Amino acid sequence: MAILVSGGAGYIGSHTCIELLNAGYDVVVADNYYNASPVVLDRVKQITGKDFRFYQADMTKHEDVEKIFAECPDITAVIQFAAYKAVGESVSKPIEYYYNNLNCTLVILDVMRRHNCRNFVFSSSPWVPPPTPTAPPRPLLSAS
Repeated sequence: MAILVSGGAGYIGSHTCIELLNAGYDVVVADNYYNASPVVLDRVKQITGKDFRFYQADMTKHEDVEKIFAECPDITAVIQFAAYKAVGESVSKPIEYYYNNLNCTLVILDVMRRHNCRNFVFSSSPWVPPPTPTAPPRPLLSAS
């Protein structure tokens, strides 16, 4: 049993890999290094003392995701962190963000279905702007 961590070289993905490896899970990492560095994965290995399979892959491409599943038939779960997240850039490149963030997930789910992999965790790390003097903080839920 292996867990595919898509976007595993990112901040949240790499920390998840550390926890999974330390808990004894077999991990397969996929990342295209759009907003990450290979050094991060070296540090994951250094921190855990464990190795893992890695694929430099574009998760919006069926052929890249299919290759991972074909070469790693022991994948039984996927944790999806592969997404663009920079607020400023998302405003200047909205179509690229929609394309990447939706298609990564859709392609992964499609390939998972074909390989009978049914365990999926989708994660997103939203950015919450700090309160401004003209917009005081409000509770997320009302007390009533």
